[in-house]
Amino acid sequence: MMQTKICKKCLLSQTDMTAAYEEVRGLIEAVPKERRVSEEVYSARLSACTGCSELSSGVCAKCGCYVELRAVYKRMYCPADEDRWEDIY
Repeated sequence: MMQTKICKKCLLSQTDMTAAYEEVRGLIEAVPKERRVSEEVYSARLSACTGCSELSSGVCAKCGCYVELRAVYKRMYCPADEDRWEDIY
């Protein structure tokens, strides 16, 4: 049996971890609209995360969060670099 290697520099949406990604997607969809950033800001935040050395299999090594969930909230910041998302609004 062949095992799928998990890419440590990918987001959950970019991996074969379908069940985990679907669960996180459900949590993202449950976030009230007024507490979410725009799709444009969300994409920019995720783009910043994919270039970060702290990203490992969709999880931030600094705080243990799923970055795809953390990035959706307006009042969140990047735990690896609090200024990283500052200009992304």
